[in-house]
Amino acid sequence: PGGEVTGAILDGVSKEIAAKLADYEDDSYRVSTCTVAVEGRQVTARVFVPRGRPAGGPEWDFARWRKMHKSEFLKQIRGE
Repeated sequence: PGGEVTGAILDGVSKEIAAKLADYEDDSYRVSTCTVAVEGRQVTARVFVPRGRPAGGPEWDFARWRKMHKSEFLKQIRGE
């Protein structure tokens, strides 16, 4: 409660894509529902929460992920 993270909210995700995202995240994460503030409004979101203590490392950076990992991520969820 009261925590803050940088991330992205996806809207209109089909059941098929949601299942592929869950497969991508594997059993290291569980899906949880929470209320989050987005641009001053409250929305309900499903989030992937680590089942154990997250490994240490650099702070997650969306721009870096997009540059280094997005292409492979999209291939995996498309089943390519």
